[in-house]
Amino acid sequence: MNRSRIILILCVSLLCVCLVFAITALTSLRNAIAETGQVRREAQSMLADLDVALRENQNTSAGAATDDDAQQVGVLYGHFCVRESGGQVAVYTDSGELVSLTGISVSALPKSDRDALRDGIRFTSWKEVLALLQDWGG
Repeated sequence: MNRSRIILILCVSLLCVCLVFAITALTSLRNAIAETGQVRREAQSMLADLDVALRENQNTSAGAATDDDAQQVGVLYGHFCVRESGGQVAVYTDSGELVSLTGISVSALPKSDRDALRDGIRFTSWKEVLALLQDWGG
């Protein structure tokens, strides 16, 4: 009887130890999940703030960058020709050098614009080229 009592006490003690470990593991798992959710919310907030900052930066520098680009490209080349290249709108110099492949699909343009692109649309300034490309969504 003494022996069975000792075995019973050991089993109950072992059961208590297992219960304590299980509770500890579940508590730490719950805390980890809660922290993961908090980290995710903070990361999403930081990404949203970064997106807002990038958009503001693009909006404030869009006009200035276009003017700078126009001056730089206008100094290098006097005249430009916009025409089709591989189904996309491309900008060339009068001498035929490719300046920019815009990524604008020619098939998305109205028929009159597609016809004009076949012959090439000539410009005397880079600003005029940029204005046309912006009208076409480039």
